[in-house]
Amino acid sequence: AVAYEAQGNLLGQATAIHYMALADFNLGYWSQSEQANAESEAILSAMGEPGLQLLGASLNLQGQLLLALGQPEQSIETWQQAAITYASAKDSTGYLGAELNRARALQILGHHSRSQQLLARLIVDINEQSDAALKASGLKLLGTALRSMGELEESQSLLTESLASVQK
Repeated sequence: AVAYEAQGNLLGQATAIHYMALADFNLGYWSQSEQANAESEAILSAMGEPGLQLLGASLNLQGQLLLALGQPEQSIETWQQAAITYASAKDSTGYLGAELNRARALQILGHHSRSQQLLARLIVDINEQSDAALKASGLKLLGTALRSMGELEESQSLLTESLASVQK
């Protein structure tokens, strides 16, 4: 990050800091991750369009941090911001990932109907997804939401399809 800063390469600097934040998050160093992520977000917010995709990733990580710290309501709002940012960057995979994270947080809060409504709007995107893990995650979330609402047949179908998509 220091080398990029010395070169005046803000995107490189923000990317390096973002990867440090991701590493800290994966190691369970949440306060360090939050601090590095905030630093990356500050750089990216000042950059505008060239940094939008990475800003979406940074917001996505912030949502994960908030959820890990027991703040699912704030994570939902942050993932909504991430989805909007990804959409502005024309990153459909990032957009879908942020929306799936938001649906998962809604389920954690017991808002299965809201989660199901969100996922129902995304089902076409989920089914067209070439990323098997992302597709499986979306189908599983929708299947889980439907199961909690008593839609057992449709839930079973989606959960089976989710499993099949990762076994290919």
